[in-house]
Amino acid sequence: MYFAQFYNRKLDGTLGEAVGDRGVFILDGRNNKATMGQDAVAHAQRYGFEAYSIHAGESFTRSRKVSGPWPVPGKQDSTAASASYGA
Repeated sequence: MYFAQFYNRKLDGTLGEAVGDRGVFILDGRNNKATMGQDAVAHAQRYGFEAYSIHAGESFTRSRKVSGPWPVPGKQDSTAASASYGA
């Protein structure tokens, strides 16, 4: 199993693992590494994460980091969008 783990900035400015159901994204193991990275970036941009890493293993708890953390290119500022919601 391959999955992407996402990160947000903590109050002290360091990266911390995102929590919740969108904090991880299961990747299609049939894809090559480049495509897995593209899928992870698309998910991170959609939900406003700062960075991501790719993990491999039998399960979430029995996995190892195989790359990253990588910054998300073109990160969207979700605070601006949420401020205008309903206007």
